[in-house]
Amino acid sequence: MLSEKVKKKVLPYGEFLEPFTVNGTTFDFFAHLEISLVHTTFFMKDYEIRSFLYIFGKRYQKLILNDFEDLWNIFPRVSRKLLKTPQDHYLSSFILLLEAEETEETVKKAVRNSFISKSIWFGFKGSYNVGVTLFLNDEIICSEEIKPYTSWIFET
Repeated sequence: MLSEKVKKKVLPYGEFLEPFTVNGTTFDFFAHLEISLVHTTFFMKDYEIRSFLYIFGKRYQKLILNDFEDLWNIFPRVSRKLLKTPQDHYLSSFILLLEAEETEETVKKAVRNSFISKSIWFGFKGSYNVGVTLFLNDEIICSEEIKPYTSWIFET
């Protein structure tokens, strides 16, 4: 089960909740990680980039296009409820991680095209990414932009 994989990877470093409800929408699980990257020049701190990774999971027996579109339409609003904007530079990434036993080809195409990226202050302050990954039996379907954010979950 996908939730167990995520839980095993996240718990040593972050937060994992089952189930999770935000803004009237219930997810099977929620995971949150915060990572800081400090850039230094000549042993002096130039700036710090804080990365926030939020993973929302939902499981379906059969994922149909209407269910996916309904969830994708509300997901950016749900993610903005949890968005943090610290003083320094930041990157907030919200991943909708779906697990299904079967789905339609149109859903696969929609998932591959589901990615939003917005810069704050032309990228000087930070950025906000929203994307979807579908785990279909042993197949991982997502946009190229979101792969770096979820590939570590599926590594053994």
